[in-house]
Amino acid sequence: MENIVNNTYLSLIDRFKSKKILVIGDLILDVYFSGTCTRISPEAPVPIVDVQNKKYCLGGAANVAANLRALGCQTVFCSVTGKDNGRDTALRLLKQANISSPDLLYDNQRTTLVKTRITTAEQCLIRIDEGTTEPISDLTEQNLITQIEKLYEDCDAVLIADYDKGIITQGVILALEKLVLRKRKFIAVDSKKLEAFKKLKPDLIKPNYKEFIKLIGSAEVHKNRIEQVKSAGKTLFDKCNAHLSAVTLDKEGVVLFCKSNFELHVPAQAVKSPHVSGAGDSFISAFLLALLSNGNKHESVAIAMETAKIAIEKEDTSFCSKSELRIAFSKDTKAITSSSSLSEISHFYHSQGKKIVFTNGCFDILHRGHIEYLNQAKKLGDILIVGINNDGSIKRLKGPDRPINNLLDRIEVLSALGCVDHVFSFGNVADDTPINLIELVRPHIFVKGGDYKDKIIPETRVLKECGSEIQFLPFVKNLSTSNIINKINNRTNLKIVKTG
Repeated sequence: MENIVNNTYLSLIDRFKSKKILVIGDLILDVYFSGTCTRISPEAPVPIVDVQNKKYCLGGAANVAANLRALGCQTVFCSVTGKDNGRDTALRLLKQANISSPDLLYDNQRTTLVKTRITTAEQCLIRIDEGTTEPISDLTEQNLITQIEKLYEDCDAVLIADYDKGIITQGVILALEKLVLRKRKFIAVDSKKLEAFKKLKPDLIKPNYKEFIKLIGSAEVHKNRIEQVKSAGKTLFDKCNAHLSAVTLDKEGVVLFCKSNFELHVPAQAVKSPHVSGAGDSFISAFLLALLSNGNKHESVAIAMETAKIAIEKEDTSFCSKSELRIAFSKDTKAITSSSSLSEISHFYHSQGKKIVFTNGCFDILHRGHIEYLNQAKKLGDILIVGINNDGSIKRLKGPDRPINNLLDRIEVLSALGCVDHVFSFGNVADDTPINLIELVRPHIFVKGGDYKDKIIPETRVLKECGSEIQFLPFVKNLSTSNIINKINNRTNLKIVKTG
C-alpha cells in the first residue's frame, strides 16, 4: 500500500513539467550578510559584525517564480524594478534559475526593492529595507498590463504574489478580471489584500494567520487557533470568493476550505531550527502545481506541506527542488536500485545538513553481531546507508558455496531493520570494493569492523578525497556467518553418523 501511495505522489510530481505558470508580483532582492561579532563599537553601543559571507537571493514574487521553476514547471515572471544594481543582480539570478522574464520592466523613477539582513551565529541583528513601495506610474501600469495580456494566452495558470509593494494596482486587477471573463485560467492569489481580488473568483488563496485575522476582523490572541480558523469559513468565503482557501498556521499546519466549507486540517511536521522565510511561497507553488496536475485536495496539500518542510530546513530564502520532493516521497523505499538515485538521495541529505554514515558487508545470515554493529553505526550520524555485496561478489570473496541467502532476501532482511535507512548492492569482476558507492554517497563517516583496524583498507584514498572519517566498531566475539554455517554443518554431520 505504501508503494502505491508513493507512486501516486511521484506521478503527480512528474506532471509538473508540463505546466506553464505566469507569476505576477513584487520583485524583492534578499541580501544576507553573515559574519562574527566579538566587539562593541566605540562610536555607539552597537555590535560590530565582521562580514565573512554575502549571499543574494530572489525574494518576494521572484522567490515564488524560483520555487515553481525548481519544481520543474515552465515559469514566466512579470514585475517592475528600478534601473539600478538591484535590478542587475535580480536579472542575473533569474537567468541562473532559468526563469523566463521577457523584457522585465523598469521605471527610472523607482528603485528596486532590497531587503538586507545582517546575521551572526544564525541570529539576525538587523534588517535594512530599501526601494520604492508606492504604486507604479500610469504609464508603467499600462506597459505591465500589455505584457500580462500577451503572456496570459499561453499559460496554464496565473499566480499573483502581491506583497503590497506597488506592483499589483487596481488597474492591474481590473485587467486580469477582463482576461478571466474572456478566457478562464486557474488563478491563485497570495496577497496582503485578498479582498481586492474578490471579483476574480480565485481558484486558490493562501492567507497566513495574520492575514486571516485581518480579513475576518477577529482578535489575534486565541486559545485555539485551529478551531478559530475552522469556524470562520463562511466569513472568509464572503470576503474573498475563493474556491479553495488554505490558511497556513506555521507549526500548526494548514486549514483548508472549499468555498465556505471546512475541508481538512493537516498538522505540520516538526523541523529542527526552521528557517521560515519563504515557506508560504514554497507551499502555494507546490499546491498550485499539484492541483493543476489533477491531484485531489489531500494529495495536493500533502505535496505542498512536504515542499514547505524541505524549504524551511535550508538556510536563508530557499526553495525545494523537484528531485528533493521526489526523494521525500520515495525515501521510505529503503532499497535503492540505481546509481543516479543513490547520488540524488545522498545529495538531498547533504543539502539538509544530515550526517551520513556508510558501511558495507555481505550480511549473508543476519545475526546478533550484525544487529549490534549496525545499531552502533547508526548512532554515529543521522542516516545509515549500507552497501551489500551482490551474489557474484560473495562467491568471489567467500567461495562457490556462498551466499546462503540470495541478494533479494538479504536486502529485504536489512531493510526491515529500523537503524538502516537505505541499502544498495555492489560488486563486479573488476572491483568488489564499495569505492564507487563512496564516491556517490560522500559519507561523513565510514564504518568498518574492528578486525580491520590494523589492516590496509582499499577505500582509504577515496575516503580521504571525500573528507570522510573512518570509525572502527567491535564485533560480538565468536559470532559470524561462517561460524554459524560450520555449526549447522557439524550438527548435520553428527545426525548422519547417528543414523548410520
